[in-house]
Amino acid sequence: MAEISDKLIHAGFWRRYAAVFTDVIVSTILFILPFLVLHYGGLFDFSYLILELKGEINTGETIPHSQSGWLSILYALYLFAYYSLNSFYGATPGKRFLGIAVISANNHLRIGLFRCLFRYVAYSISAFLLFLPFLSQFFTKKRQTLYDLMLKTIVVKGKFVNNFLQ
Repeated sequence: MAEISDKLIHAGFWRRYAAVFTDVIVSTILFILPFLVLHYGGLFDFSYLILELKGEINTGETIPHSQSGWLSILYALYLFAYYSLNSFYGATPGKRFLGIAVISANNHLRIGLFRCLFRYVAYSISAFLLFLPFLSQFFTKKRQTLYDLMLKTIVVKGKFVNNFLQ
């Protein structure tokens, strides 16, 4: 359920997590799509990656350098770039689709790139902690997660048009 305060409607639990689910699908497709194009163009071989993900490659087996651990680093950088859309547009594609935006709790403007970086890191840590830091959303008036409280951000219904929240 959404809460209203200071003329803002704070996004509720289900809307926020529907946006997260949408973002996971969209970001994954956008990340994998270029590799599929490269695979079918003969420039990238997915077989090693799939075997590595399944855990079927023996530790002594050589994986081509082009497909070693750099893919994880590339994915982390890609996700930061994807979630930095919160800074530039006030929302990721999933949030925008569901009509919500991330703003500063103090001045109700978009968050900067620096705060966006820390929000992404705190979000990732929260996910690794079995999503327990997300539970604070149920107990705060503005429906803030623990990382929202730490970084002084809120998620509200609306979207940015010409630098104004509507």
